[in-house]
Amino acid sequence: MDMMASCDATTAPLTLSGTDTVSNYRAALRNVTYHNTSVTPNTTVLRTVDFQATDGLLASNVISRNVAVLSTSIPAVLSGVCGTGTYFEGDPAITLFANLVITDPYTVNLATAAVSFTGWQGEDRLEFNNIFALQHTFSQDLTKHTATFTITGIETVDHYQTLLRSVIYWNVSANPVTTARVASISVTDGLSTSNVVTRNTAIVSINSPPTLVEIESGSLAYRANDPAFPPQPISATLLVGDPDSNNLTKATVQITAGYQNDANGNDVLSFTNQLGITGSFNAATGTLTLTGTSSVSNYRSALRSVTFSSSGSAVSTANRTLTITATDDASPTPATSLSTTRTVTLSTSNLPPALAGIPNSNLSYVRGSAATGVVPGVLVYDPDSINLTGATIQITGNYQNGQDVLAATTVSGITQSFNAVTGMLTLSGISSLANYQTVLRSVTFQTSLSAGTLSRTLSFIVNDGLATSSIVTRGITIT
Repeated sequence: MDMMASCDATTAPLTLSGTDTVSNYRAALRNVTYHNTSVTPNTTVLRTVDFQATDGLLASNVISRNVAVLSTSIPAVLSGVCGTGTYFEGDPAITLFANLVITDPYTVNLATAAVSFTGWQGEDRLEFNNIFALQHTFSQDLTKHTATFTITGIETVDHYQTLLRSVIYWNVSANPVTTARVASISVTDGLSTSNVVTRNTAIVSINSPPTLVEIESGSLAYRANDPAFPPQPISATLLVGDPDSNNLTKATVQITAGYQNDANGNDVLSFTNQLGITGSFNAATGTLTLTGTSSVSNYRSALRSVTFSSSGSAVSTANRTLTITATDDASPTPATSLSTTRTVTLSTSNLPPALAGIPNSNLSYVRGSAATGVVPGVLVYDPDSINLTGATIQITGNYQNGQDVLAATTVSGITQSFNAVTGMLTLSGISSLANYQTVLRSVTFQTSLSAGTLSRTLSFIVNDGLATSSIVTRGITIT
């Protein structure tokens, strides 16, 4: 900009000269300032400043601005902000200073506005509608629980009032600190600062209920009256949460549909007391109640360990519905979750187990030799049971008591007993099909050097608790 300014002290004109753009002249005129250097200025005379521009050929119209000179700066007055507002947890943002009024008859513009808070928390949020694009800053001290919001820039009183009225507050916590937030507001015109007005905001915490999610969508299968089919955990994936409580005090699991408790059959929900949680089953209502103050994660483990079972002479095969709820430890009014459900499907039919892989040919054995495996390739099947409860291997043909011996290598959960009177090796204990297959493959025959040479016949049977397999045999040729 090629522009010069000169001033005649007598008439007090300020002349801006030089060829430049209209926008540059506008900016220059906006930067014209007035000040008075007297310690005791004449405050009775109103100063009038006239503005006129020329393009070199024609002069513009004249516009005027009056300047009142005061001996001291009179601060603005704030009003319309008082009392206590309320913010409820989870609600939308609230306006803090909707009725603020800024009064300043002597000053057109303000330079700064400051809003300071006590009781401030890291979960608090503040925002305003900066429609006049003024600079602003925000700082917080979470140790002292204070915060300061400042707006700066030369702007009219009305505009500052509009900006401060747009300030909104909200809280993002599901378990907010309920200490009151106290906001103090002041403004300055660059020389003097207004009075301070305050607004309290009470924070009301709303207890959120626990949540139960991620339970299996598929049904839980249970087979009644099957010793090889133990009580089944109701869920392996159920998740328990609570957005604002660390502990729960209660949970219920109820059979709300299909429940049977009569002479023909009895459904049972079972729980082993753990983690400070105690269970009680009400057979009249089909409700298992877990009680005790314990962590959310402990209640998750507890609910996952609850088992369902059913037994009786005529168990109903109607589907059961398990309905689960949880309750937190909020005081004075605990909150209970929405319920989640899982279906249980029941069956009572049982197909017998079966054996395969036993050779049709005789095993050759030399008297006095070491114990020899009889059926090392035997296979164990059961179409509807995951476990067996027992098996027998008996020398049913030409058994010689005191000479012939059957033995096996057992695994955990399976025991063996050989009856020398009957020539029967008995395996017992609830264990998996694979475990029984392993033990059966380890069965050995041994007889003494003085034993007779008649061929022996071994008979194999397995049992799943409800049904036994067909008998499968293998002969042993003795030499």
